[in-house]
Amino acid sequence: MLPELPTNIIGTVLGIWLIFFLLAREQYKHIIDKTQRIVLDNIEAALKENKDLSVDQFYAQINPLWEQMVPHTAKFILHKTELYPVPAKLETVRSRMKFSPEWLGAFLSLHGYKLQATPSQQEEINRILSFSKHDPTQQGAK
Repeated sequence: MLPELPTNIIGTVLGIWLIFFLLAREQYKHIIDKTQRIVLDNIEAALKENKDLSVDQFYAQINPLWEQMVPHTAKFILHKTELYPVPAKLETVRSRMKFSPEWLGAFLSLHGYKLQATPSQQEEINRILSFSKHDPTQQGAK
């Protein structure tokens, strides 16, 4: 048998959990927004330097910027189950948002950029794109 807890204690615990839940969700959204901004702000300059830019090369170029941004943007994010917050460590965030060269290739493809990719990377990029609402015939590759 469980002991009976006063309603005010239960309410306080749930209220604190809700605050942390909402803060973690908001911080995760900020990371995604800033990641997208970093990518889009740097792609044109990278393509001017190297017209045959690969997803691996561009990922290596922006990854240090991303790694600097994450700790300044969030202290904690939601766990993948989205039930509780976890510390926003680089590897946790990278895993949660699946930040990788393939993610980068898919994101840029949605914005009309086509970077070089290995066949296995292109297969994964296509798989990621299959989950998004886009029509590749309507977007011109840059």
